[in-house]
Amino acid sequence: MKNPKKPLIFIVDDDNAFATLAKNEMQNMNYTNLKVFNSGEECLKNMNLKPDIVLLDYALNNSMNGLEVLKKINSMTTRTTVIMLTAYDKLEIAIDSIKAGAYDYVIKSETAFERIANLIRKIIRQNELRLANEQLEFGKKLVIIILLLVLIGTSLIYYFFPDIFN
Repeated sequence: MKNPKKPLIFIVDDDNAFATLAKNEMQNMNYTNLKVFNSGEECLKNMNLKPDIVLLDYALNNSMNGLEVLKKINSMTTRTTVIMLTAYDKLEIAIDSIKAGAYDYVIKSETAFERIANLIRKIIRQNELRLANEQLEFGKKLVIIILLLVLIGTSLIYYFFPDIFN
């Protein structure tokens, strides 16, 4: 995540009214780095932008449905988190979505955007922790490399200039 506080969020929904509503709701929650797509194909063509989060409609009426798009996203990157959106309150949709790699699913209802906001905050926090962990691991490796270089340098000095240590 480039800037954990300003994630790039894709909204993918073939229902223009819902997509516009989602974009407006996200902007009201101060998420301004948004891209809206009316098809899974459009979303996939723009994955080079490296979105942090994708809000993906389960029942896209295009040539690819939401599950197919989800699977392609997950085959392209592990850094993008997908939240599946559905108008259907069916357990099998939730199970299929999670099995296919969705972070979670949200039923399109009057509380959907509150739930989405909570999930996004959770994802941002997890990404911040992952980034801090990666930086810590990099720091550890850097310290080991520096120690090895000091050890090698000291050994070379001792080998070529043994009188210095007497």
